[in-house]
Amino acid sequence: MIGLGRKKSKAVFQQQQDDRQVPMISWPAFYKGLLLVATCLIIAYLIAPSMPSTIPAYQIGDIADQNIRATEDVLVEDTVSTANKMMENEEKSPPVFDYDANAAEEAAQRLTAIFSQWRTLSDDPSAKAAGEEQRERFKEYLGVSVGDATYTALVKSSFAGEMVDDILALIRKPLSERIVGNKALLKANRARGMIIRNVQTQEEIFVADVSSLRDVEEVRQELLQAAAQKRDAVPKAVASAVVEIAGGMIRPTLTFNMNETESRKLLARAQTNPVYFRLKKGEMIIREGDRVTEESLLQLQALAKLKKEGSPLVFTLGIFFLVLIVISLFYAFSPISIRRHNLKGKDYLLLSTVLIGMVLIIKFAVFLAAAFSKAFPFLPAHSLLYAPPFALGAMLIAVLLNGELAAMFAVALAIVTGIMLDTQLKFFIYPFMCSIVAAQQVVLCKERTTLIRAGFIAGVVNILLILCFAIVRKSFLQPEVLFDVSCGFLGGVLTGVIATGLVPLLEIAFDYTTNIKLLELADLNQPLLKELSMKAPGTYQHSIMVGNLADAAADTVGANSLLVRVSAYYHDIGKIRMASYFAENQLQGENKHEKLSPSMSSLIILSHVKDGVELAREYRLGGAIRDIIRQHHGNSVISFFYHKARSKQEPGYESISDEDFRYPGPKPQTKEAALVMLADAVEAASKTLAETTLPRIQGMVQKIINGIFIDGQLDECELTLKNLHAIANCFNRVLAGGVFHQRVEYPTPMPDDGGSKRKTNGKDKKQSEADKDKPKVDKGAGERDLKRLGLSKS
Repeated sequence: MIGLGRKKSKAVFQQQQDDRQVPMISWPAFYKGLLLVATCLIIAYLIAPSMPSTIPAYQIGDIADQNIRATEDVLVEDTVSTANKMMENEEKSPPVFDYDANAAEEAAQRLTAIFSQWRTLSDDPSAKAAGEEQRERFKEYLGVSVGDATYTALVKSSFAGEMVDDILALIRKPLSERIVGNKALLKANRARGMIIRNVQTQEEIFVADVSSLRDVEEVRQELLQAAAQKRDAVPKAVASAVVEIAGGMIRPTLTFNMNETESRKLLARAQTNPVYFRLKKGEMIIREGDRVTEESLLQLQALAKLKKEGSPLVFTLGIFFLVLIVISLFYAFSPISIRRHNLKGKDYLLLSTVLIGMVLIIKFAVFLAAAFSKAFPFLPAHSLLYAPPFALGAMLIAVLLNGELAAMFAVALAIVTGIMLDTQLKFFIYPFMCSIVAAQQVVLCKERTTLIRAGFIAGVVNILLILCFAIVRKSFLQPEVLFDVSCGFLGGVLTGVIATGLVPLLEIAFDYTTNIKLLELADLNQPLLKELSMKAPGTYQHSIMVGNLADAAADTVGANSLLVRVSAYYHDIGKIRMASYFAENQLQGENKHEKLSPSMSSLIILSHVKDGVELAREYRLGGAIRDIIRQHHGNSVISFFYHKARSKQEPGYESISDEDFRYPGPKPQTKEAALVMLADAVEAASKTLAETTLPRIQGMVQKIINGIFIDGQLDECELTLKNLHAIANCFNRVLAGGVFHQRVEYPTPMPDDGGSKRKTNGKDKKQSEADKDKPKVDKGAGERDLKRLGLSKS
């Protein structure tokens, strides 16, 4: 049962580790290619509209600085005439009215139903008691404001059917005709007529003469005249009630449809054909020194539009394929040119993000230069093209990744910049040189002030390049050069300032661990290290020693010594949660593993890796340190508990597999992770040496390194046999000279009595000689294994 639980726990732990990996770390080639294509598409989309046009962007009133002729036949739209024509067509669009042909029938049905219902209620004695309430309900249902006298007459006549017939005789014919609400509102439409649309059949007719239509008031007057002729045939009260109800039921059968009317006005504007005039090829549009008029501006804009609309899709596709080829060549070249080409998915995403961001910055600079030229025409606006922080991208890549990638990024950005800025050679050289210089300054950046200094140096390089450009074009003594130089230096300073703010943000966003962050984490007053020193003091001292050992060997094998040292400080932070189960934190004679089975003890030992990764993520130590914590034991076997479990195994049971006693891994993937693994093992084994002579130290170090090498733990990192020999020498030097150094034994104070002093000295001498004759005890491999696991022999 313990074995099954052990396997399940290990499987769950491994699954949790896999789930917590950044999904982009091991991208298939398809996703890398997809990211490449998407990046090139975005860049092509951003570059294409910003390509400079050969047609100057003048405004009305500007003075032309060159002669401009039509390079081909152009149809120029007369926007003023077109707008007037659109307005004219809009005004001619007639209004739309909806006609309800069933108004009379609906009124008859409603009137008949209501009178029938109230006729039934009038026969009910209980309903008569609620007369006021019934009257209000009658007015609500009928939709007519009925007076008290009228309602009394209806009640007395018991809502007779004859009254319904009389009312319908008055309203049926008018409601079958076209009635508007207010005829005075139709005066504006007399000239353009109106469209009448049947609500039921959706048929439309155009009425040119709207004067023939009647409104509600005219119909009601005609109804009163018709009713006056019939008043003698019926009682006066009933006749008044019939007229009042009939007049109230007269409603407009034509209603204005505002939405449809506005839609047809917009359609009339859209269907208006533009007014053009032809500009012949070779025709002079404007001469140098002439003032730009509205007509000449229209012609210039039409010519510029024709050039842009010639083949925008083809132009954008050309830019896309050009950028794709450039970036793809660098991508293909990188495996043989980059020192460490184990790029992860987030690295590709960072490169794409920074490149797109730089294109946006340059595009904004182009826009700013155009706006500046309009606002301040007396100043050289093109000088602002030297002001963007061209070196920013390469500087960020150098700090977050490495210098080789930064150099390749600088070339790619220089090519893209040259395409954007009128394909000028100087706008390839300028961003490339300042990017290379800035990146070189920050490759080993360990202080944030280094970024500012690199920006300042980039600004100086910008000044030198701009002066060289001025000498080449023979404009060195022109006043605008001073403005160019100022903008160039500003661009360098901006690079350092912006990089200082962006580096921490990118560290968090992409989970990077830069040298700057490592220096902050190296402070022993960090909360996590202080907690380690309080809860697991032995582990804390062990980690400090591992850091010293690994740091001493890092430079000899080309590893990042700062990353090695800091990772060593934090590699065992997982022991905080169960510190008392590890020997370096146990009191004399205390061993909690004596009461546990080997399987349970191995689970506790294994858990310190998982717990360490969780604490590293909680305290935001960065992906590089988390990887080293995860890899510093590789997939090695906890040999002590494995052999202990084998020794306790009863005959007849299935053999215990060493897979149940292995760390989850992976094996060290980098030199830094391998150094921490070696230093960890050597430092732990050094505590088991009974005699700390140089030969014993050398033998112990060589045995530990050989064992790790033979176990295959170094198969996936970049260490060579020559590197292992150099590492062993460094470990020997540190252990012999720094850890197990000899100290002078100070004499113990003696009494003043000379005889006693001599006697004591003689006794000490005899005791010293006796100590020399004592056999030297080497605890051997068994105890070294215990110490290596963090245990002590009881």
